[in-house]
Amino acid sequence: MPRLVVNRGVDSIQIAPGSPELRVLQVTDLHLASFGLIDRFCLRAVRDLATKWGAHLVACTGDLFGLRTVDAMERSARLFDGIVGKVAPWTFSWGNHDQELRRPGPDPAGQLDAVEAYLARLPGCLYVQGRRYMEAYRGPPVTDDPWERDAAAPEHWDGFHGGNYLVEVMNEKGTKVAWNVFILNSRRAYHLPTKVLNWMADRAGSDRRVPCICFYHVPNHEYHVIWERGLARGIKREGVCFERDRGRVHQALKAMGNIKACFVGHDHVNDYHGVLDGIDYVYGRKTCLGGYGSYKKVPKQLEAGGKAIRVGGKLITLSLGGDDPSANRFSHVTVFADGTTWQP
Repeated sequence: MPRLVVNRGVDSIQIAPGSPELRVLQVTDLHLASFGLIDRFCLRAVRDLATKWGAHLVACTGDLFGLRTVDAMERSARLFDGIVGKVAPWTFSWGNHDQELRRPGPDPAGQLDAVEAYLARLPGCLYVQGRRYMEAYRGPPVTDDPWERDAAAPEHWDGFHGGNYLVEVMNEKGTKVAWNVFILNSRRAYHLPTKVLNWMADRAGSDRRVPCICFYHVPNHEYHVIWERGLARGIKREGVCFERDRGRVHQALKAMGNIKACFVGHDHVNDYHGVLDGIDYVYGRKTCLGGYGSYKKVPKQLEAGGKAIRVGGKLITLSLGGDDPSANRFSHVTVFADGTTWQP
């Protein structure tokens, strides 16, 4: 596994690829079964995909865990690290299902804290445990914020603030930050917490010349908007499950001014993208056979254009050359295990 990490902070990890570009393989919605042979087959496929496409980094955008007990999630994370993490370091964005504990106790945040701590200890996982840091960040307390107060209600608890951190990617010379890569927890229904949006604004605003991209699981409302307005290109075989968001997240990202793209999962059989207010909203390609949507399970539905899709990954390339980060560019393409690609 290439060594990329040069520094760790309370809310960030800094990496120095030492190359003119960074290739990131986004994988999403693996839905591991927590059974050894099935999961090993899936993760070897991810490993081989990362190897074939020369990925420097793998970004897992959630719904990784099938059996959501602390022990089972740690076991699946360890297996991911032992197979995929051997060829490339990886990041993890929490999916909605990842936070639906099978046996939630009186302190569900504490249970997820344990998984966070485990992820941060894995040798190949670039992860920062930061729930308490985000809860203490600037912004109104939960009791004074109607959005967060509702999210934290016990009957549908969705108040976890962990899983939000920044990966700073250094330029080829290792002298300046070339890209900010936000790894985010879009939670189950309430999307990014208010304090996390404040933190992002501060981080992105510290140098607006540095372009930013985001990885999270649940699409925000604008994924629906770009399709309905005819701004998107690609495959749409199910509705956009943007949950409770109705533009709140987009307005915050737009105000930051240097968010260039967002990459999500969640809706297994969508793979399209479109630009709105300078932000490229991109669906990742569903990876592996877990959960619904693999055409190998339902080939007739695929032939009919139904709710199925060819599994693969999304390869994102970030340019890192030069001393002016505002000149850096990015591209993305859907990739497959046989070496072929697809673009709308």
